[in-house]
Amino acid sequence: MYLDADLAPKKKRYQKLLEKKKLIRPLYCITLPVNGQNIMEIYSSAELWFRWYQERELTVIGLASSKEKAEMLAAQICLDMICREDDISPEIVHCYFENPDMMDHDHIL
Repeated sequence: MYLDADLAPKKKRYQKLLEKKKLIRPLYCITLPVNGQNIMEIYSSAELWFRWYQERELTVIGLASSKEKAEMLAAQICLDMICREDDISPEIVHCYFENPDMMDHDHIL
């Protein structure tokens, strides 16, 4: 999972609150795309309270304390995928985060 430096010390707390679908402000989640065509999506944790999101299986791949930091984390994820795979696509990103063997540690920025 990718985290901004502000959230890293409390990673487990934030993960538990997200799993319980608790409202956490300010927190932005970077997720694998719902539609499969995007590379990733950024949501405020407040958006995840809407029924539409609660009815879907969202895979959170990054957490940030502001929208700007979430955008920087998403850019870093893209750069990491390009350096690792020489390409980026929804399939590459999805495969990387769905395969636990490839994610051996957290990425803190």
